[in-house]
Amino acid sequence: MKIKHLTIFLLTLITLPICGQYYNRSSYAANKSVRLYSARYNSSLDSMDGFVKNTGVVLIKKNMDLNSSTYQFEMPDNLVSTLDKSLNNWGYIFSSNIETNNLQKTIKNYEEEIDKQKRIIENNQEDLNRLRMDTSDPKPGSGNRVYSENNYITTIRNAENRIEDIKKSKDETKKLGNTIYVTVEIYDDVATPDGRKQKVSWVNMPGVSYSFLQVENPKLGISHEQYAGFNLKYMFTRGKSYIEIGVLKPLSILTSIEQQDPTLSNTKNDFFLIQFGQDFYSRHFGRGKRKFLNLYSGYTIGIMLPNQYNDIKQKSVPVGSLSIGVELLKTKHVLLDTRAAYFLPINDENRNTRGLLYNASLNFVF
Repeated sequence: MKIKHLTIFLLTLITLPICGQYYNRSSYAANKSVRLYSARYNSSLDSMDGFVKNTGVVLIKKNMDLNSSTYQFEMPDNLVSTLDKSLNNWGYIFSSNIETNNLQKTIKNYEEEIDKQKRIIENNQEDLNRLRMDTSDPKPGSGNRVYSENNYITTIRNAENRIEDIKKSKDETKKLGNTIYVTVEIYDDVATPDGRKQKVSWVNMPGVSYSFLQVENPKLGISHEQYAGFNLKYMFTRGKSYIEIGVLKPLSILTSIEQQDPTLSNTKNDFFLIQFGQDFYSRHFGRGKRKFLNLYSGYTIGIMLPNQYNDIKQKSVPVGSLSIGVELLKTKHVLLDTRAAYFLPINDENRNTRGLLYNASLNFVF
């Protein structure tokens, strides 16, 4: 019997901190969490402080550092639409989640726990009365009667205290029936691909791309009007950062007779390219979260190895480009996008080899 009551007593002590910790959030009608990125970070903090002060919400906790701030507060559920409208005006809502709680079930659980504690009190009180009514001399080795009596009394008192705590929790839950617990995280918007300060997220996405170059000022003996070719494109971060290797060849090549002309034989008949590139999602057009039509801008830098019809050795040429593009399809395993860029070789012949570069690519998780 003593072992049974001691076990109940220990389980009650273990249950106390767990239930207390769970109560904090489950006693509210709902829990709402929002993550916001703002290009006007300090102004958004002032607006958030003003919202807390002017609407009379109860601020529970506030943490701040140089690049982020977290507000935790409780407010009436009829202010949710007002809060959402304000947050939309302060910046970009990266995520917004609300989780409702079944308070009727919570109250029922409290009532069942109270009944359980009452049964513990009744059982221990019966055993205590029986022990006190037993006037016979204790048998040798049967244990200390005072010790057993104190165990019963302690168990009863703990159960009574537990009932008082549960009643308080039950009353508080009833009071918070129309109140929600809100957590708002505000981040300073920075110029990273997804707007967050985070560690590099590596991926393994090989793929292929097709490029078409329309030369702006083609010149006989230097360049053709149009070049096109296929590339290998390996994307290695979700940023997105990638390496692209490929060849651009003229769409209309010189005939064998034209290639005998000393002037025309100097015309570039292909461009071998090795490039590194990065793309950045727009702050105001979804940040790359949509499955379709994600707008982005980017750049590439690299080396171009030109070749001529007469095969005279050419020097490598630095190249760069600025681009704007659209992800046509984006899933966990496939990325299909297209972009337009201004292609610029950095050498004496750049006026006759630069131009608009159109690119379409397909990458997949390997």
